[in-house]
Amino acid sequence: MKDLGKVLDRLPYPFFLILVAIGGFLLINFCYSPNLENWMGVGNPATHPYPELNRAIDSLDQLRSPFAFKRNPSNEVIRWRLLFPLAGHALHLSPVAYMSLPFIGAAAVLGLMAHLIFLETHCREVAACSSLVLGTTSWFFTSCGWLCYFDSWYVMGLLCAAFMRSRLVLLGACLLTPWVDERFIVALPLALIVRSFYLEGFPGYDRRQWRSEVILTALATVPWVLLRVMLIVLHADNSSTVNSFGMHLSPGIAGQLVWGIWEGFRAGWLYVGMLLVLVCRPGAGWRYRLLTYGMAATLAVHFILAGDLSRSVSALLPVAFLGIVLGWRVHPQWIWRSLPLVLAFNLLFPAHHVVTGFVEPIKSFPVRWQGRQNQNAFLQN
Repeated sequence: MKDLGKVLDRLPYPFFLILVAIGGFLLINFCYSPNLENWMGVGNPATHPYPELNRAIDSLDQLRSPFAFKRNPSNEVIRWRLLFPLAGHALHLSPVAYMSLPFIGAAAVLGLMAHLIFLETHCREVAACSSLVLGTTSWFFTSCGWLCYFDSWYVMGLLCAAFMRSRLVLLGACLLTPWVDERFIVALPLALIVRSFYLEGFPGYDRRQWRSEVILTALATVPWVLLRVMLIVLHADNSSTVNSFGMHLSPGIAGQLVWGIWEGFRAGWLYVGMLLVLVCRPGAGWRYRLLTYGMAATLAVHFILAGDLSRSVSALLPVAFLGIVLGWRVHPQWIWRSLPLVLAFNLLFPAHHVVTGFVEPIKSFPVRWQGRQNQNAFLQN
């Protein structure tokens, strides 16, 4: 990593972040490519069953008419995810531009994570490796592999809530992100617990400030929560998170559940474990219990809300991120040595989308490209 550090240190800092964002985006998509063979079928009703395309069909209808569009029952959930449809409609975005937004968000999250890690470590190679480790996880695969899934922006909201010191950024994340994905509301309490551990390492920050920030987030999110509760009470909310609450769970999916949890982070779970070891120390007290109970509760609610098992683990991304940060504060050499190994594992070993109903392998770009070439040759013959 020392040779890599010398190269990265020569770059102006903005160029370094751009390199991590774009280079990391291309590298991860090379190793874990979207299903290019199926993308040719966007807009074709015959392709509706494919998970890569199913959401895109209804999302493009929502872009054309944010409040009056016909939805496949599996996509009722996007009815209240109005931030991007309204913005795209107002800006007259083309379908291609609109479908590109999750990709732009994925690159932006990689850059944001590199920036936050660099502020902590002042080491560019650690920042780059950390960003790639956390990028080779389920939120990235969903954002880039399944069209019109805005998980990258939902994850960005969680990272801003957990790690950005600016209260204005915190407020903006709480006001906007629920309209990207309502799962933000479920994961927000855990992100705030993570925030308390992260910011205590900065001079001048105390528990009273954290409590005031919790109050700020509550004031910012309560209107959205009350609106959704009112719609549910009035039977005006027919989204799948309401109508299918917990229906996909059964005792027979225990093995699938374990597999989905593993696929959420794969080797990145090492840093979640490291965090739990670091905070389980004498005097940790109630905050340690809050962190562990918060992780379990957040995952449980996500699994009840939807059958996207590996995707649901993205809610714990701030926890894995904090594991790297606190690991660096206590054992920097251990982080330095482990990151390349974890990154190599996550880039080289298989990854999958794990859902209660199926498991889909995520293949590399050369394999996908060969599949597309074979498909074209078959059609020509």
